[in-house]
Amino acid sequence: MRDIAVRVLNRAGYRVIVARDGEEAVELFEQHRSEIDLAVLDMVMPKRTGRAVFDAIRALDATMPVLFSSGYTRGVLDADGHEKIQVPIISKPYSPKDFLRIVGEALAVARREQQRADAV
Repeated sequence: MRDIAVRVLNRAGYRVIVARDGEEAVELFEQHRSEIDLAVLDMVMPKRTGRAVFDAIRALDATMPVLFSSGYTRGVLDADGHEKIQVPIISKPYSPKDFLRIVGEALAVARREQQRADAV
């Protein structure tokens, strides 16, 4: 699914930074965070779970929008003893159209929140 998601995003004009595993995802975020508008994370990744990557990203940037992709139910996000998180999730398998719609919605919400923060 990752390869398909990358292809879909590239064809839609998005620039995508791809990580092989959770450790690399955090490293790439640290290196490129000023270039990243949305982090798309899978719940199950080698070396670090999606939740662990989410926590690391939010420790570096509390406002970074995140979208989870998972073949599991939302309960997986909350089952590890961490506090519940409110982020969009798209269940696998998903169509390219649905994926682009969810990505677009997540980016639109992030833009509105940034505009509100800038206005204050």
